[in-house]
Amino acid sequence: MTDEQLQLREIARTFLASVDGPRATIESGYSASVWERIVEEQGWPALAIPEEAGGFGFGLVELGIVQEELGRSLVGSPLLGTVVAGFVLQECGDLEHLERIASGTRACFGSVDAPGSALAVLWDDGFYVVDEPRVRPTDSLDPTRLFGAVEGPRKALGPGDLERVLAKAAVVVACEQVGIAEACLEMAVDYAKVRQQFGKAIGSFQAIKHKCADMLLQVESARSAAYGAAAAMDAGEPDAALSAWTAKAFCSDAAMSCAAECIQIHGGIGFTWEHDAHFYFKRARALQSLFGHPRAHRERVATAVLQGADPLPSASLAEGDEAFRVEVRAWLETHLQGDFAALRGRGWPGDMDGAVEGRRAWEQKLAEGRWTGLTWPKELGGRGATLSQEVIFLEEYARADAPGRVGHIGEGLLGPTVIAFGTEEQKARFLPPILDGRELWCQGYSEPGAGSDLANVQCTAELREGRWHINGQKVWTSLASISEWCFALCRTSSEGKKHHGISCLLIPMDQPGITIVPIQQITGSCEFAEVFFDDATTAEEHVVGPVNGGWKVAMGTLAFERGASTLAQQLSFANELRQVLEAARRTGAAEDPVIRQELAGAWMGLRIMRLNALRMLTGHQDGRLSREALITKLYWANWHRDLGELAMDVLGDEALTERGPLERLFLWTRCDTIYAGTNQIQRNIIGERGLGLPR
Repeated sequence: MTDEQLQLREIARTFLASVDGPRATIESGYSASVWERIVEEQGWPALAIPEEAGGFGFGLVELGIVQEELGRSLVGSPLLGTVVAGFVLQECGDLEHLERIASGTRACFGSVDAPGSALAVLWDDGFYVVDEPRVRPTDSLDPTRLFGAVEGPRKALGPGDLERVLAKAAVVVACEQVGIAEACLEMAVDYAKVRQQFGKAIGSFQAIKHKCADMLLQVESARSAAYGAAAAMDAGEPDAALSAWTAKAFCSDAAMSCAAECIQIHGGIGFTWEHDAHFYFKRARALQSLFGHPRAHRERVATAVLQGADPLPSASLAEGDEAFRVEVRAWLETHLQGDFAALRGRGWPGDMDGAVEGRRAWEQKLAEGRWTGLTWPKELGGRGATLSQEVIFLEEYARADAPGRVGHIGEGLLGPTVIAFGTEEQKARFLPPILDGRELWCQGYSEPGAGSDLANVQCTAELREGRWHINGQKVWTSLASISEWCFALCRTSSEGKKHHGISCLLIPMDQPGITIVPIQQITGSCEFAEVFFDDATTAEEHVVGPVNGGWKVAMGTLAFERGASTLAQQLSFANELRQVLEAARRTGAAEDPVIRQELAGAWMGLRIMRLNALRMLTGHQDGRLSREALITKLYWANWHRDLGELAMDVLGDEALTERGPLERLFLWTRCDTIYAGTNQIQRNIIGERGLGLPR
C-alpha cells in the first residue's frame, strides 16, 4: 500500500464509523442520506471510472480498499452493485450511462443491490441496460444487503467480455470478504481478552488462542490474495483472471471460517440476534455464492493448472532487470553441464546430505560467476543486487533445476547477521570465505531442552585466558557433518531473565572438543546431527554482537531466515508441485473431481504464499514483526505438509511401492510442522505477539 492508499483506508474507516451500521439497513433499507454523503463527500462510485467518463481514474486496489471497509463495518450501501454495473458499462463503451454512475446514480448488476436503483445492468445472452427499472424486492439470507428481481424494457449494450467483468467483480467481493474476516477476528480477540472462565480470560487458553491465530493467518493471507489480484487486474497481467479466481475462492473460505469461529469464541452470546456476529456470518455465506462459488473457481484454476499455469509469476521488471534475467539464464545453461549436470534436482529438503562433494564444487563455481552474496553490499564483496533481481535469480535457479545450495546457511543466515551485527574485523574474516564457497556453516540453536523454547539454552560458554570454552549439546543441526564453522547460541551468564544471558559465538568445527553424531530420519537421510561440545574453544573476539546480547542477534537471524530466503524455498515448492501435477496426469487422478479441487488449492496456496512473502519484504516497516511475517512459518509448514499428503493421493495404489521423490516429499514434510518452531508454538506466538492475547 502506498501512503495515499493507506490514507484512503483511514478516511473510509472514519467515515463509516460515523454512520449507522447493519441494523439500520434491516429496519429501513439503504439510507438515501448515507448514499448522498458517499457520493458527495467520498466520491466512491466514481473511484475506478475513467476520467473521460467523469471518474477519478483509480483502479481496483483503491476500490477494494473501500469495499474492504464496507465489509468490515457492514454499513448498508448499494456500492457493490453500482460499481459492477460500471464495470459492464466501461467494458461495453457506454459512456453516457457510465457518466451517470460517476455522478452518483444508483445502479445494480442483476439482482445485487437492485431495490432503489435507477439503473440496472443485466446479462442474458448479452449485456443489457434498463433505465428506471421496476424492482420486486426478494428475501435474502443476508438481511444487510438488498436483492430484487428487475423488470422493465431492456436496451442492448455493445459486446463485452463477461469473464473480465466477473473477474473484476470477484476481486472487489474478495476485498469485502477480507473486511468481514478481519472484523470477525477483532470481535473474537476483543471478547477473548475480557471474557472470564475458570478465573482467567479465555484468550489465555490455548484452544482459543490457536483459533484466533488461525483466523489471523486466514485474514492476512486473504488480504494478500485480494490485493495481489487487484494489482494484477490493474496492471493487465496475462494471468490476472487466475489471480481473481484464486482471491475469490480463498477469501470466501476465509471469511466464512472467521465468521463461524467468531460465533464459536463468543459462545452463547454469539448465537443471539442482539450480537452482530450473525450479520457477518450471513454476509460471509451469501458472498461465497456471489459471482461464483469457491468450488467453481477452483475448477477454473484446476483446468489452467493442469495446462501448465505457473503458480509463481515472474517478478515485475525494473529497468535492466530483463537483461539480468537473460544473464542468469545463460550462465546456468552454460555451467550446469558435464559433471554438474548430474547434480540437477539434488540437495533439496529430504536430500540435503546428497552429492555433497559435487555441490561443494558447484558452490565454488557459483562464486566464480559472482552469484553468491547477490544482495550483499558491493563494498563487502556482494553485487548489491535489488530485491527484484534476487527474485529473478531464484526463479531462474529453480527453473534450471539447479542443486540445493550447501552454502545457504552461511550466505543466507550467518552472512547477513555478521553484516548487521558484526565488527569490521569479523566481516573481513568471515564474509570472503562464505562468498567464495570455501567455508560452510551450520546453525547451533536447538538443544534437547531448548527447541521451541529457545531462551532455555543450556550450552555454556566461559571466557578463560582469551578463549571461550564451550560445553553442552546442540541437536537438529543441519549439515553439521560437512560444515567448517557453527554459529551457536550459548549461555554466558545465569543472571537475570533467561534470554538476557545468551551470546552468539562463531565456533570452528574441526577441533578435538567437538563430536558430531548424524541423526537418521524417517526418510533414511541424515541431514541433521547432534553436536556435543566438550571444552571446545573459540577466540574471545568471535562473539557476534555484545556479550549476553545474543538474543537480539538470534531474532535478527530468524528474520533473515523468514525474509528473501523464503522465496527460494517457494521455488523449490513449485518444482515439487509440478512433480505432483505430472503424476496426476500420468495416473489419471487429474480427472477425479476431488483431486482436481485439491490440486487447484495447492496451486492457489503457493501463489498466496508468494504474495505474503513479498508483502513482508516490501511493506512499511516500523521495527515490529509484521503480521504477515508472524504467519509465514505456520502457513508454509501446513501447505507443504498438505502437498505431501496430496502427492500420495495422486499416486493412488502406486504409493504402496513408490520409492521416488514423491514418497520422500510425503515423509519429509512431516517435520515441517515441527522444526524451526512447532505449529503449536507458532500459534502461541501469533496469539500473544500478533494479537495481544494473555499468556
